[in-house]
Amino acid sequence: MKQITTFAFCIFLAHSIFAQQRTMEAVFPRLPQEVISQIEKDKIYLNMNAKSGFKARSADGAGLPSLFPAGGSFKYIIETLIYIPEAKNKTVTDIYNALKDLDSLRGRTYYSESRKKNIALFSDAFRIVSDKNFRKLPDNMPVTKMPDNEIRYMRLTDNNFGNCYYRAYVQKYGYGIQFSLTNFKTIDFIFIPVIKNDGLSINYYIEPLQDGVVFYGFIGVHAASYIDNVVDVPSAILKRVGVINQWIIDGLK
Repeated sequence: MKQITTFAFCIFLAHSIFAQQRTMEAVFPRLPQEVISQIEKDKIYLNMNAKSGFKARSADGAGLPSLFPAGGSFKYIIETLIYIPEAKNKTVTDIYNALKDLDSLRGRTYYSESRKKNIALFSDAFRIVSDKNFRKLPDNMPVTKMPDNEIRYMRLTDNNFGNCYYRAYVQKYGYGIQFSLTNFKTIDFIFIPVIKNDGLSINYYIEPLQDGVVFYGFIGVHAASYIDNVVDVPSAILKRVGVINQWIIDGLK
């Protein structure tokens, strides 16, 4: 009888947790049709000119953090909305575990129009000790409860930009997670410095919903004045967001 009672309590607890989750409509009730159409098609909406105004506005009282890049003169500010319906009925801890599984990011591909074939975006991806100690660390084992906050460091070997070093800050926020990432070393393209330290700012709010998982935030790029002559920034961002989006989907299945 005790085992049956315990089992019933666990089922009730799980139901209560999922019942507390919000819907996409509750968090973003007034999305423009262009945003809805792009989300339905690609699961990703990118507003490449967020300086001129936001396209996705959350509901009054939705409780999202301030995500717009603070300070600095950013050449690009991109508003991003990602919706992953495959990841419904997930928890904050599920998302946290998926975001730190860097080993499975290695080798993921995108289709290169110029080369007419699939190319690995990141040939290597792993955690490192700190921004002063680049010693490789193994991926953390999955946890049963997400910590309140965490700083992590990583090295991603990018197909176009070589070794890139990032600092990520992860914390619980409201119904979800705030995830912020920046580079702590200059990002080069064929030995040409294009993004200086802290010149890339990615700031997301991620929430598990009843009907999927939503990512909302901004990507800020404070780049050298000649970057447009070196890199197609919108294309580079779209490729990386697409690969990372699929990595998260797979990690949450």
